[in-house]
Amino acid sequence: MALGRRVSTARRSRAIHWAGEISRPWIQRSPKGEKWAIRRKLIKPSFDVIHIANLDNRSLGRHVERLMDLIPRDTSTVDLMPLFRRLNLKTGIGSEDNHFRIIDEMAKATQDRLTLRFQMHNLFTPAHDGAAITLSNAFFHLSRNPGAWAKLRAEILPTKRSSITYDLLKTYGYLKNVIHETHRVTPLSTLISRQCIKEVVLPSGGGKNGKAPLYVQQGDVVEMNFRCTLRDKEFWGKDADEFRPERWDNLMPTWEYTPFGGGPRICPGFRLVSAKTAYKMVTILREFERLESRDDRPWTEDTRATFQNLNGCKVALFPAQTV
Repeated sequence: MALGRRVSTARRSRAIHWAGEISRPWIQRSPKGEKWAIRRKLIKPSFDVIHIANLDNRSLGRHVERLMDLIPRDTSTVDLMPLFRRLNLKTGIGSEDNHFRIIDEMAKATQDRLTLRFQMHNLFTPAHDGAAITLSNAFFHLSRNPGAWAKLRAEILPTKRSSITYDLLKTYGYLKNVIHETHRVTPLSTLISRQCIKEVVLPSGGGKNGKAPLYVQQGDVVEMNFRCTLRDKEFWGKDADEFRPERWDNLMPTWEYTPFGGGPRICPGFRLVSAKTAYKMVTILREFERLESRDDRPWTEDTRATFQNLNGCKVALFPAQTV
């Protein structure tokens, strides 16, 4: 099918609420759908809740302990981004104790080496970069918001001596807000494209204000700009460009919040990224009472496999005083 015109939602933020809803027949039902379903079944087991919940069996705790040994205790400057990358390289896509290996699970469904190779590559990037960059972005924002760091510590310290389990992580409401806000302000991905296979008139997205109907013809490529909706002041408030986790206390977004996509094709690893991010943040928060920025430069986009800060995450951490 020849490509038609490109329909961008960059200046029509409301269009993404429809263009992004890929469960709709005008954009989902295609011959390639069956291939996608087969590939989805290959990778889904690795992201099931049972494997996220069993954090200990992924050897995560042992690797996080090694990370803690590399963080200076003398309040000197450290760039956390390369440390987080090294950590996630160790814990990204498999377990060292033979509890669960993704490649073994995939091999039960197919023996095609090329398919296995491609799917492992698809897993490696989000497993490695996703959590590492999310952590770097979170600490970047928190280092500039000491009040948020203090509030996190106050939430987490009462359970300081408890084992960090998936169930425990789910009880930390403000931590969840911080991770959500990190993805909102500095998303890992900002653009996705889909080709329309059947003409349709969307109820919004057209006109100068983006609220008029929008005609999309067969062959059009619809570009969905995540950053546009994630910074939409009409929904998020006049301070949408600012990092403020408290906004999540009163908001229940749907298609306004799509850092991992949405619908049936949502990234299968979003829970895993969130769980690993939360686990590491809690471990560091338990041990350091203060976080300080050592870089006055603003967050500067660097486009690689994901969107990251060009200048890393240069901070200083102050150990908690022992009693």
